[in-house]
Amino acid sequence: MLTAALLTLGQLRVIRGNLAAGHGGGVYNLGQVLMTSHGKISNNQAGGRGGGVYNLGSVELRGDAQIKDNAADGDGSGIYNDG
Repeated sequence: MLTAALLTLGQLRVIRGNLAAGHGGGVYNLGQVLMTSHGKISNNQAGGRGGGVYNLGSVELRGDAQIKDNAADGDGSGIYNDG
């Protein structure tokens, strides 16, 4: 999922099983990521940075949001954030 704005994930939103040759296996975002209750990013892989999330902005997790079991060849298996 590629976005360049506010990305809000919640209410049983699941991003899983994705593979990116570059950065951001599950999410590649150039803004703000907000994960609320029941949002889940898992089992994604990136050849670069950010297996679960690659973000150039801010990341906020609320409630029981989960980022788990992701992998990256570079930095940030779960989250790579530069912002």
